[in-house]
Amino acid sequence: MSRTLAALLVALAPAACTRSAPQEVAAPPATTAVPAAPAAATAPPAIDDALVGRFLAFEKAYLEGLPPRLATMQRALASLEKQEKLVGPAAGAKSASDRTQALLEKMKADDRDLRTRAGLSEEQVEALEDLMRTIGAAAQLAAPAQVEALQGARRRYGDAAVDAVLRRKAELSLLWKRQMQIFQETMQAMARGH
Repeated sequence: MSRTLAALLVALAPAACTRSAPQEVAAPPATTAVPAAPAAATAPPAIDDALVGRFLAFEKAYLEGLPPRLATMQRALASLEKQEKLVGPAAGAKSASDRTQALLEKMKADDRDLRTRAGLSEEQVEALEDLMRTIGAAAQLAAPAQVEALQGARRRYGDAAVDAVLRRKAELSLLWKRQMQIFQETMQAMARGH
């Protein structure tokens, strides 16, 4: 695997991991409590059924466009790899880094456009994803720690927010699983050189 490909995979991994679902968190030991969210200077955005619905629409649009976006990324990486072979690793490194950064910026811009069309702010998406991670981690705990973790989420986000996510947990989890499947398939194809 070329350094360019490895660099892009490293760059994409955090972005892929920020999208979390309630049931996809690795199980911590039963005696471990979910870490409390850092104290925020301001209250998190309000999360309600309407926001969760818009988030689901956003995620569906994101997933619909993800395979072609990843295919574009694969083609760009193949081009970068060919260029690196032609000009040598040292000469191609700066150009590859610049092109990789431009590709990532384009993907971020596409995400912003999707969020805007769904009527979501970045803060709303981040808050909802954080709440989903908290609920997912809590589900992996033993009963007393689970109750404590959910109480912490309720204090931070409010009862209505926690209840809104819990009501749509199955849908949110399905979308998360589909996204991880797409990323896994893409990474496997890239590793095979397709």
